[in-house]
Amino acid sequence: MSRTIRIRTTEDAVVEIAALTTRVIAEGGYEGHDLETVGRIITSDTVLDTIRTAYDRRVGNGATPKDAVIAVGQSLIAHYCNSAGIPTVPAAPADPEETTADPAGVPHRAHGTCGATWRRVPVNRNRPDLGDTTEFGHRECGEPATVDRFVKAAHADYYRPVYACPTHTRSN
Repeated sequence: MSRTIRIRTTEDAVVEIAALTTRVIAEGGYEGHDLETVGRIITSDTVLDTIRTAYDRRVGNGATPKDAVIAVGQSLIAHYCNSAGIPTVPAAPADPEETTADPAGVPHRAHGTCGATWRRVPVNRNRPDLGDTTEFGHRECGEPATVDRFVKAAHADYYRPVYACPTHTRSN
């Protein structure tokens, strides 16, 4: 989902960071971390002051407001999850040595992270009958993935694996 946020002042940024961070953590579905509980913690004076300071520091160091909001939000989510004991890194695959071979017979890791930078989004959220479209230019997905296909590298004699999560496999 794409969303336009207008940030004119530090206070605009603090409000957006707190709201988005609260929503992301609450949507994780961890027991005891519902929207109300997380919101109460994130909107405490201490946390809001910390957000304000971190945002001002990043913007002062030359970051764009968008980059500062993203960086401070990610940092806040990581700190909250770490403090609350919420796992943030997916567990390693059961067999880390599992491999698969490309068409030339060269072995590659069977598991990796999804590198897709596209998302399927509705053409019009008010008219679902119009279907959906592809949006490009997002950050890498990063979900645990398996080899979806092999692609021959340009001007080379070798193949490289393309890792994809279930959402981004070639069949979707």
